[in-house]
Amino acid sequence: ASRRVMKELDHQYFLRHRRPRDMRTLWITRINPAAREHGIVYNKFICGLHRANVHLDRKTLCTLAETEPVTFKCLVDEAKRIMYPPKPGGNRDLSLF
Repeated sequence: ASRRVMKELDHQYFLRHRRPRDMRTLWITRINPAAREHGIVYNKFICGLHRANVHLDRKTLCTLAETEPVTFKCLVDEAKRIMYPPKPGGNRDLSLF
């Protein structure tokens, strides 16, 4: 019986450490389509937020994506602004050529 108890304790330890990974995966799978709706992929979105010094965890971003779409859109716009800066001379009028 002590072997079974040890195996169960080992299994509980494993599940306790796997749960945060599963939750992080869940949050990412909810943030990614919300970010893609606004024209940016998850990787660029997260990188842009970090570069813009916006410190929000994935749990909060997931909640914002589900309940506050306007706020989430503002975060996406900020990430886009950082990740895709306007190119110098990119707004030239080419109709004269």
